[in-house]
Amino acid sequence: MESPPEYCEVDPNTSMMPDLFMDLQQHRHIDMQELLSGKRKIRSPNKQDRCNKTAGYIAVCVLLLLTLPVIVIPLLERGLAARNLERGKSQSHFVMDSDHRNHQKCKDQCRVTLVESIPQNLTYAPGSPSHPSTFSGWKSLIQSARHSIDLGVFYWTLRGVDIYEDPSAWQGEDIFNELLNAVSQRGIKVRIAQNKPQKGQPAKDSEILAEAGAEVRTLDFDRFLGSGILHTKLWIVDGQHFYVGSANMDWRSLTQVKELGTVSYNCSCLAGDIQKIFDVYWYMGTPSSSIPSSWPKDWGTQYNSVTPLQLDINNIETSTYLSSSPPEFCPNGRTVDVDAILDIIGKAQKFIYIAVMDYFPTTLYTNPRRFWPVIDDALRKASMDRGVELFVPIYLQNFLLCQHLLRLKVKFHLPE
Repeated sequence: MESPPEYCEVDPNTSMMPDLFMDLQQHRHIDMQELLSGKRKIRSPNKQDRCNKTAGYIAVCVLLLLTLPVIVIPLLERGLAARNLERGKSQSHFVMDSDHRNHQKCKDQCRVTLVESIPQNLTYAPGSPSHPSTFSGWKSLIQSARHSIDLGVFYWTLRGVDIYEDPSAWQGEDIFNELLNAVSQRGIKVRIAQNKPQKGQPAKDSEILAEAGAEVRTLDFDRFLGSGILHTKLWIVDGQHFYVGSANMDWRSLTQVKELGTVSYNCSCLAGDIQKIFDVYWYMGTPSSSIPSSWPKDWGTQYNSVTPLQLDINNIETSTYLSSSPPEFCPNGRTVDVDAILDIIGKAQKFIYIAVMDYFPTTLYTNPRRFWPVIDDALRKASMDRGVELFVPIYLQNFLLCQHLLRLKVKFHLPE
């Protein structure tokens, strides 16, 4: 006879949750106040091994799904100079809302699809929502290229040899080979704007692509701002199609890590606008570059949170704009990421879905840490003033719950 599952007790006097094993076959909503009070228990396969461990970090893909047809996919930066922290920084992301305004409408019939990476052996219940894989989305973009591919990259480890060999590295290696073939055999112009390689993590993949004919430029945020990184994950193909999302140029982002992004097809209006963001990266990647006192007028945009672009996306009339950060990288008219996030939170009427790697109202990559409650305050205001419910999906074993969030009407969506 199968023995009943063991449970991890939750200490209501601490915000630290135990290391939990989660069966991801089914899902349910759990009120965290009830969980911390000890009224809820969470299944663990080995009480002695699991219940005595301390918690780790929330580590999930970046996604906010708000009331109205809204998609926000931010590409968050890790740490900019202290002078930038007052405004709250993140890298470029894609924002759509259904608020229609009297601005010039793009005639493109854009097709946008969500793509995601599901770690191998993570199986959902029959009937669960599913989307095309990040791998298939990237491959379709490379194979559809006729003239050019522009890439904004944090780091490179597409091949197993870059970090360690593993059977699941095949998807990353396939993408690398497709890029290599595009530049060396098909004559596709490939440009790469990448973050300065970190110590112990050389960008060997981009070096090989450069030897084959790709143009590569490296951004050094230490030189520009004192600290920080290019955290963008961006593809632009032929000025018509693009990807933006959370997945790195890392084989693990395709088969081992939960990731989310969008692929947009036949969308030259938006692709042209996101091209301006890439152009900033491309310029800043030159050896003698410096942040100008004012950016070229042609790199500015008329599409922002005040005057969004109107176009049809999947046959739905939509108002949309692209935001970016840090502010120093934003030419005239560009909405800064944190302002876009606050704008979306401010429009929520019923609920906000949040999936982030870490959640703290502080800086994480400065010493000492600094209090930074800008987004947290907006979430509190939405919850307290408008009764908006906040949902946090948590999918990995180790996670840390912030005590300050638990005082709100927060429901954590936990696997059973």
